[in-house]
Amino acid sequence: MGFERELGVSEWVYGKKAGKTTLSKRDREFLWLNAKKRCENPSCRIKLDFLDMEAGHKNLADSKGGKRTLGNSVCLCHNCNRRQYNDSWKKYMKKQGVSKIDTATSSKKKTKNKKKSKRKSSFNIWDVGK
Repeated sequence: MGFERELGVSEWVYGKKAGKTTLSKRDREFLWLNAKKRCENPSCRIKLDFLDMEAGHKNLADSKGGKRTLGNSVCLCHNCNRRQYNDSWKKYMKKQGVSKIDTATSSKKKTKNKKKSKRKSSFNIWDVGK
């Protein structure tokens, strides 16, 4: 790696910018299996082979400073990944007119709202001395 610095090309290593990493094979497989081996774009949903799967982004694209993590990734086919470009997942879905935005790696769990009972405390600090 010393020769790259001497030549002034330390920023680029084997076609990739230094310091940037991709998802590991294990993470990509996890993403693909959780997406049930399909493109996660609701208007596409084509069946994908593992080698055809591409990891898109949910929030911020790599080019805009986003992180390449499993939590920021979406399983997409080649065409959907190119169409998404730098848009967030929410913006991309909105452009397609899709209201449901859940993905295989969504961290938000749907829970029923339970009403909390409003109890009045029978203890009053000012009544102690009376």
